[in-house]
Amino acid sequence: MTDLPVGDIEFYDNVRPALVAGDYQLSVQQTAAGDGISGTFDHVQSMQVTGPHFGLGATDVYAVYPPSGSTADYTLALANVVLSRRNLPWQIDPLGAPAGTPWLALLLLTPDEVVAPQGGSGPGAAPSPTGAHSVPLADYLSPPAGTLGPAFSAAQVQEYEAENPSDLTCLVVDVSPAAFTAVAPSADELPYLAHARQVDTGDQEILGIEADGWFSVVMGNRLAQGSPTGAYYAHLVSVEGFTGYLPPATLPQAQAVRLLSLASWTFNGLTSAGDFAQLMGDLDVGLLAMPTLVPDPQTAEEHTIAGALAGGYTAVDYQTRLGEDTLAWYRGPCLPVLMEDNPQPTYTSPEAALVYDQTTGMFDTSYAVGWQLGRLLMLANRNVVTSLLAWLRRQHRLTQTLLQRMDLVGRHPGLGLPEDLADLHELVEPRLVQTLARRRVAERLGRDLSEEGPGPLLGPPVDPSGLRRHLRRLPGLVSEDFVRTTLREGEDPTTVLVDRRAEQ
Repeated sequence: MTDLPVGDIEFYDNVRPALVAGDYQLSVQQTAAGDGISGTFDHVQSMQVTGPHFGLGATDVYAVYPPSGSTADYTLALANVVLSRRNLPWQIDPLGAPAGTPWLALLLLTPDEVVAPQGGSGPGAAPSPTGAHSVPLADYLSPPAGTLGPAFSAAQVQEYEAENPSDLTCLVVDVSPAAFTAVAPSADELPYLAHARQVDTGDQEILGIEADGWFSVVMGNRLAQGSPTGAYYAHLVSVEGFTGYLPPATLPQAQAVRLLSLASWTFNGLTSAGDFAQLMGDLDVGLLAMPTLVPDPQTAEEHTIAGALAGGYTAVDYQTRLGEDTLAWYRGPCLPVLMEDNPQPTYTSPEAALVYDQTTGMFDTSYAVGWQLGRLLMLANRNVVTSLLAWLRRQHRLTQTLLQRMDLVGRHPGLGLPEDLADLHELVEPRLVQTLARRRVAERLGRDLSEEGPGPLLGPPVDPSGLRRHLRRLPGLVSEDFVRTTLREGEDPTTVLVDRRAEQ
């Protein structure tokens, strides 16, 4: 039992406590001699180790499967309950079973296998959604006539009643004898239906329970098949006092078997019509496209709309960078038509990925949305962002080192080039070196960078959106000179632009 590497899980047949629940005696013996004392002294003290005989703690149940209240195809799954204490299933040794046999079992029942309580009254008489109902402890230890309970001796019953408050109640579920015989595991099966596991939880706290990586699991022995209504009740029950009744034993004559329900939940099981391939093959919903609004297009506009919808487009609200509210086309990656690869170079911004249709005056935002979504997914990945920042810092550090050495050689030609200069050239991104070198040349000569000729520059690009080069073809775009001139004249650029469009 050691710390696990990240991602590992280890299974254990059981984790028995040092002392299981029961009565013990501590015997101490000491022999003394000298100073007038000689002899052996004995002392015996009784000690009792209690266990969760009639109820679990609020945080003992960590998780259940199938999930409570869920509906799905569970025909090939065994119900199970995960407990937050590694040794809980072995804290009590059920009498009549070998040492190390779990005292817990998980029964999967259908609604018709649960017997409704008879003649009960009070707030606990009404059954819960799983058929469990509350009774005084005495009604579990010694059930009424016609109901079979645990086979405790009279001394055990008196001991349990003395150890617990007189008003203690517990949850029980009454099961038909036929269902108990069919569902309950045998004593030989119980050790195989419980195990302990150690997993790496990353020191997380889930559902208010501090997870230390150690859990115990109790599994059922029945598949979710055969319920007429599809509903199933899962009950974590105690087999203490029932080892003599477990299959293949024959039950005494009774109308119901009363079991202690320590945890319970319900779920619905569906019968699948086939595997995933069959279900997808039977799926007939048509192509992934919006229904056509114009079944029989006549005009050019109607043909344009019908073609866009048939290609998987849908019209969405769109606000331009100037604040204008309009409509734009959008379609996702799942298309009803075959698409060729995009021949355009890599986009440097989402605005550069916008597609403008001059015939309709509408933008196609599909590539822009995909670009933005990809960037957000990348930024949400901490490992990718950390690696990218580390790469950028390393490139800048190497570039600065290289340029400093190049400057040193330029000022002192007699020194010659450092031996490792070629190695640095291979490590550094060439565009960064070129950019920084051009900046230094410009600073020394007092010239504008634009005079050094074309080339990549650090800092914001001249046309980040890729739209300025289409200034004359895109209505609504204005130049920076127009904005500066209008503001200098004390006018609002937007108002002037609207007035000009109205005049046109």
